[in-house]
Formats: sequence, structure tokens, C-alpha cells
Amino acid sequence: MDVVAALIQQEEFFLITRRPAHKARALMWEFPGGKVEPGETHAQALRRECREELGVDIYVGRLYLQATHDYPDVTVRLFVYTARLIQGTPTPLEGQGMAWITAEQIPEYDFCPADADIMARLQCEQGHYVDLHLHSQHSDGTLTPQEIVDQARRQGIGTLSLTDHNSLDGLPAMRAACQKAGIRFVPGVELNAMDRHHDIHILAYGFDENDAAFRTYVRENRRRLDSLSDMLIERMQKDGYPVSMQGLNDFQPDLRQGGWKALQYLRHMKLGQGMWEILAWYTKYGCSYDAGHFPSIPDTIRAIHAAGGKAILAHPQESLERGKGDNLAQWLQRMLAFGFDGIECYHPSQSQDSIDRCLALCRQRGLLVTTGSDSHGTFGATQIGELRTVWDDLYMPGVQFL
Repeated sequence: MDVVAALIQQEEFFLITRRPAHKARALMWEFPGGKVEPGETHAQALRRECREELGVDIYVGRLYLQATHDYPDVTVRLFVYTARLIQGTPTPLEGQGMAWITAEQIPEYDFCPADADIMARLQCEQGHYVDLHLHSQHSDGTLTPQEIVDQARRQGIGTLSLTDHNSLDGLPAMRAACQKAGIRFVPGVELNAMDRHHDIHILAYGFDENDAAFRTYVRENRRRLDSLSDMLIERMQKDGYPVSMQGLNDFQPDLRQGGWKALQYLRHMKLGQGMWEILAWYTKYGCSYDAGHFPSIPDTIRAIHAAGGKAILAHPQESLERGKGDNLAQWLQRMLAFGFDGIECYHPSQSQDSIDRCLALCRQRGLLVTTGSDSHGTFGATQIGELRTVWDDLYMPGVQFL
């Protein structure tokens, strides 16, 4: 029998449920999920089970673990996926118990034997998780570097990078916080680049932060990014909306809200609430990322290499869909011809099929394999460390961690 389970995490806590007294393995604890019905994919089964049992909608991420267990009455093939709550508050709807626990608390609970491999892996991996794609208040995240490190430490993450959008400003504080916490750190940044009039994101790791040419390059990229907001405000003002460059310049954003200054300004002027409402203005007025006139992919890779860094293709499936493409294999071949050093194979936007394709390509070509939650704190859905990737999942030769 095929059974699916969800590894639903909120910060350092995992959601578990207790089987009702009238079912097999009565009153034992397990991770939410259930039997895969005929014709269902694993993701469909997990979403259905979580709606039926807990009244929540979830996002199903990557395959975390697969195990087989022989009970006296049935052989269970268990497939465990990382997952994230999208809507609703978990509520026991079928008479089951429910609890949020940390990995350290696992021994306190009587789990179903089929879950033994999950528990063992969660416990042994504490302190070994890796998250190399994070954003702070120095770009559009809601957390300071210190807060990111504090949260990462509670979640058992042992290796981090800060990859703010076109900004190196948060790296000194991030390095200091990691050193104090005993967490390995590599400097990073996420840069915008252009390909066929579409915006592509490139992650850079292990570069010389003091390289003057690279610092200038990053600052210029940030200027180009900010100019899109200036262009938007000017065009909206011309059309009679109650905005102005003076108003934008005078506005003081709340860094705890995340996002960028113009987004908060437009929200303050009651011209939208959520990020997608605000981004619709950028699209309407031709000020989206695609209008940013960012450097080309080859130019960006050359700048990273000149500073001693590695250039990684960020979230490939998301980038492909943003560019209205539909053939991942062909698109990846074209991207890699530019000279990327690796691929961000593990990312919340990646389907399991995309992860597998990217991993196979990296192994075939000897490319770096990286991972990242792309967390922006509360400005966005993803959480720090939600992918539960460890060092053995990755391949990063030539990148020096501090």
C-alpha cells in the first residue's frame, strides 16, 4: 500500500497527528497524510488528506524520504514530502490528536513503526541543514541578518548564505552573526540579468566582497532596479494618480514589512495592498523587471568570475515560467551554454521532476548543486530551511565557507 506523509514545518516545529483509538496502530503518532487512492498523484493525495483530516491547504515540495515497512497486516511504502501551509489553521477533524514538536522532542512520542526512518533522519540531521538563498532587510526581507541566524540556529541549520537582491550591505552583519552562532557562512548575492528581454536571476557565491569592480557592478545593478520604481511613479503621476517622486523620496518605509520602498509607498497611498496588486502597476506601466535593462547573462557571469565567485542559475523552473517557456530541458541547455558554474536544483518552486532533471544535468557536467528557501521572512510564503537539504545533497567544490 502506498502512503504519503507531509513534513509540515513552522520555524523549528513539525506537525504530527495521533491516530484515533478505532484505527490500526491506535493512539500512535505519525506525520499527516494517508493512503494514495487509485488515479491520484502523491501530491494530490497529500493535499486531499490534509484537507480532510486538518482542514488546511498545503503546498507539496520535494520528496524528502522513501521507506518500506512490513506490518503484520500490510506492507506500507511510505513517501514523505516537505510541505508548507498555504491556507487554514490545522484542526483535528477526524478525532485524532495533534501536536507541534521539535526534532529533539521526537523520543517523547510513541510513533508508528513506519515513521522510524523519518524520525531518525530528522534527529541526525539537526545542525547539518543548509540554506543558501535568503533575503534580509537590506533588500526586501523582513528580518535582520541576526534574526535570520537566530531562526536558522533554532531550526538546526549549520550552513547559511545571505543573497540579498543586488546588495552586499548585509554581509558583514551576517558573517559576524554566523561566526558567533558557530554556523558556516559563504557570502552571496542575487543579481538581475537579461536574456531575450526577460529577467533572469543569478546567484553568486564565494566572491571577494572587497573587490572594487564587483562592488561597483552590484551597486549599478541596484540603481537599475530602483529606477524601475522611479519610472513607475513618474508615469502614474502623469496619469493623475496621487503619487510623486518627492513623495517617494520623503516616505520612510517600515523595514519590518519587507518589500521595497516604492511598494510600501504605493500601499501607503492606498493604491494596492498585497505584493501582486502592486506588481500589477509595474506591469501595466511597462516597468516590470523585464524593462530593467540589466546586464546580459554573459556580462554578469564574467563579473562574478572576475571577483573570484561562482555563478549559479537561480530557481530554473520559476525563471522558465516567468519567461513563458515550457521546455525545461532545452532551456537549461541554452542557459548552461553561457558558462554557469551550477544550478540551484533545490528551491521551493521546483517540482520533483525539475529537481531530478537539474540534478542529472549537474552530475553529467560536473556542475555545482545548490539549495535555498528564497525566504524573505514574512514577506513571502517560504520559510528558512523548509527544504531540509543537507550537505550530502549538494556539490560545491571550489566554494570556500567561513
